[in-house]
Amino acid sequence: MDSKTCFLAGAMINDADKWSDRYAIKWRKEAYQYFGKYIDNICVSMPPEFWNADPDYKCDGKETLRFDMRNIRESDIVLVNLKDLESSASTNDEIFYAYISQKPIVGFCEDEVAPDLHPWKSEQISKIFTGKGAMKQAISYIATYYT
Repeated sequence: MDSKTCFLAGAMINDADKWSDRYAIKWRKEAYQYFGKYIDNICVSMPPEFWNADPDYKCDGKETLRFDMRNIRESDIVLVNLKDLESSASTNDEIFYAYISQKPIVGFCEDEVAPDLHPWKSEQISKIFTGKGAMKQAISYIATYYT
């Protein structure tokens, strides 16, 4: 069976006052580890902030855009964290680019209430999981239906 690639999309807010625990990094690491431990035949693609070993390296907006778009093109599926979607232009672009590239998009939000999505976003996202454990449910769904 051929290996597939899943791109991890979601807000990259770097405001320490808003997310002092670096939530953007934390959930991606958890997803990466969960895929690695429980799901065969899926590789995970993450933004460069997570794979560059140099702590002083900074991605500018253009580099991040090119990296994300290339990785979405090369991925088979997109897992998107819907937290703070309304304030993340880049996440909205990632979803749209994956949608027009005909990639399945599986979203999750750990909040108990589903996010209030624009109807276009609801159409673009294939499946959405909400509530406690939503990320793991989304990953299990990917493993069941896309491997």
